[in-house]
Amino acid sequence: MKKFFGFSLFEYLKVFCCYAIFLAVFYFSANALSFFSSTILTELAGAREAFLIFFIFIGLLALNFLSYTVLTMLAYLTAAEKKLEIKLWPRYMLSFVLMALIFTIPVLFFSRLFSDGNPAALLVFLITTVLMVHFFNLVYFFTALEGRVFLGIKKGFYFGTVKIRHLLLPYLVVAVLFVAASLLMYVANIDFVRLVVIGLFLSFFSLYIGRKVLYFKTHRK
Repeated sequence: MKKFFGFSLFEYLKVFCCYAIFLAVFYFSANALSFFSSTILTELAGAREAFLIFFIFIGLLALNFLSYTVLTMLAYLTAAEKKLEIKLWPRYMLSFVLMALIFTIPVLFFSRLFSDGNPAALLVFLITTVLMVHFFNLVYFFTALEGRVFLGIKKGFYFGTVKIRHLLLPYLVVAVLFVAASLLMYVANIDFVRLVVIGLFLSFFSLYIGRKVLYFKTHRK
């Protein structure tokens, strides 16, 4: 496996465990929020109940934010072949916040088109999603590789634009796998199976692209 993709099965399983845990947390949070909101609002709908739901929502949001940042940090440290550094965790939090701010305008633009029923909304959504996945992945990888937030963002956007030609063939492989994963999720009618497929795909994507970037950095200056 390492000969063809640049990583071993053990490394892939490590990254998959990170994504699997986060997806489990996300799935639990979504169901918990749905349960509490429906139960509380059904029994007693008032200001106290509304505040309770708000605090539950904030708590679950914080849980997802913390788990997402620490688990993606572990995943991308593996992709970058770096050892665990706890001090990198706050930097990953800042990296996520800054990247979210960068893509705020495109997301708001899509939301406006969607609310207006503009037929271009779907195209804008697809382009925005692809760009977010592309740059988030590279920025996270370079943040893990360099250990610095702003340098990670700078190098992530640089490689994702100027050096994009190095990723054309790897992205073709990812596209084929994405189509296969999408078909599998379409056929599967069980949330658990769909989450597993998403975790498998995200693990491959982040690790595979990360190792390709690492190869080009070390062998093709």
